[in-house]
Amino acid sequence: MSTAPRKAPDKVTIEIASLLREHAARRQMTQRHIAAYTDLSTSQTSRYLRGESSPNIHEYVTLCEAVGAHPDTLLAQALHNIRWREQYADGDEHAVPIEGQIRYNLDPRNFPPSGPST
Repeated sequence: MSTAPRKAPDKVTIEIASLLREHAARRQMTQRHIAAYTDLSTSQTSRYLRGESSPNIHEYVTLCEAVGAHPDTLLAQALHNIRWREQYADGDEHAVPIEGQIRYNLDPRNFPPSGPST
């Protein structure tokens, strides 16, 4: 067993895990269903779906197939969500873009004062 400290998961791993869970939930799949489809152990599947570890490319493709997501699309969505969050959500890791959403800067400092000036 290694004595090296555990490396914290990166943003992409966490975002992909979130999207995989979302796809699995839409299909009402449990971790056991996914593990059976992918021939991974339930504990390894759980680690991937929590974003605690990164699957290799073969496992990633198989996980995507299991939940009905295209690997390219899922990765692109993960990267888009991360960039959007960094640009618009001020670090809120739970914020996600809504398709077709327009982000307005509603900071009151951007608007001129209303009413008569005194």
